[in-house]
Amino acid sequence: MSEYDFDVVILGAGPGGYETALKCRKNDLSVCLIEKGETGGTCLNRGCIPTKALLHGSEKLHELADLEVLGIKAENVTFDYSVLAQYKNSIVAKLRSNVEMMLKKAGVVCRQGYGRLKDAHTIEVGEECVRGKDIILATGSSPLVLPVKGIENTINSDQFLAMEQLEDENWAIIGGGVIGMELAFVLGQLGRKVTVVEMMPSILPGVDASILKWLNRSIKKLGIKVITSARVERIEKDRIIYTYKDRQEELPFDKCLAAAGRKNNIDDIGLEAAGVIRERNRIPVDGQLRTNVENIYAIGDVTGIKQLAHVATYQGSVAVENILGYDVKADYSVIPACIFVSPVISMVGLSEKELQDKGIEYESVSYNVGANGKALLSQKGEGTVIIYYRKEDKKILGCQMIAESSSEMINEISVIMKKDGTLMDIVSTVHPHPTIGEIVKEASEKGC
Repeated sequence: MSEYDFDVVILGAGPGGYETALKCRKNDLSVCLIEKGETGGTCLNRGCIPTKALLHGSEKLHELADLEVLGIKAENVTFDYSVLAQYKNSIVAKLRSNVEMMLKKAGVVCRQGYGRLKDAHTIEVGEECVRGKDIILATGSSPLVLPVKGIENTINSDQFLAMEQLEDENWAIIGGGVIGMELAFVLGQLGRKVTVVEMMPSILPGVDASILKWLNRSIKKLGIKVITSARVERIEKDRIIYTYKDRQEELPFDKCLAAAGRKNNIDDIGLEAAGVIRERNRIPVDGQLRTNVENIYAIGDVTGIKQLAHVATYQGSVAVENILGYDVKADYSVIPACIFVSPVISMVGLSEKELQDKGIEYESVSYNVGANGKALLSQKGEGTVIIYYRKEDKKILGCQMIAESSSEMINEISVIMKKDGTLMDIVSTVHPHPTIGEIVKEASEKGC
């Protein structure tokens, strides 16, 4: 009899954890998946999915104003946020049920409870100890509590997404990153007054200035106010006190959302007991996703590499390959990311700033969405596609786009980049007409 209960024990059932558990079973590895909360983790329950459900509803309401040109008059329209919240909850519940069914069918053993490492092979869950030959840490992250006086006068993104009613009209949002801006668009599209306060000189770090220029059009149309280079000093019950250009300013609000980052869940999970080293707020891993303890792996947010659900899933796949005895290293050079504002921002590879900072010679081509027939007739003619490439061989180095359906179009660029492809590979591929995806081909043709 083996000294271990399972081949692999996974701590955390977010996208990284549950997808990795399913991959273990596909490879005939016995696996135990431990989760203290709901299956699906932050992404499914308190992040990606519920946020996009709210964005979907708010977009539909906002688009009613544009229907008259199509001969549609929307009169006496009413809106009930509680119904949208129920819709969001039903989508989350359905997806979570699907995941739980897949885990059960695959033969994944699930344990409900808070798990802590007792040693390099053992995780304690309540009064039970589960032993695994290999362990994968996938505990994710939680909203960061800002070290600001009066932070108790705010709500975080988890609390926002749990709201069943939306009674407050005037909202302040601390943080102009992905979470802050996506929720700003939810509120703005629902007709709420929104002011975003961001400490950095620009919102959405990593997004090129030429893309942000297009986004600013949407921000202004919605009446969202953005204050950058602003340091929050304290938060009172109905106002933020912040410093801007060496002046102290006040921002009144009915409700304040703190969305200035996330903290990795690595406290109180027994790292010390197992001898796992941590560096501040992350668990360092090598290319194979191993920690300093050979049989313990870490994936997802806790690695401090990229806080994206699909990165966690990818890292889990790499970890399983190495558990199976293959020597596989994670490659983060082609990782697409999407920001679901309106229009959607999508990107992959190096940004223009990164190319400049690295001293890489490049050229760029772009094509505006308004010149595309499908986008125009769909009333989605705002935005642009920008592709960065190497002049001598046309190899694609990166791409950023802001456009309706950009979250789907970025996949084409990602595949081409993964295969070390060029602009010519896109141009020589027949694209169906009329589609918004033709924009990628039109942009590429400019460089050939």
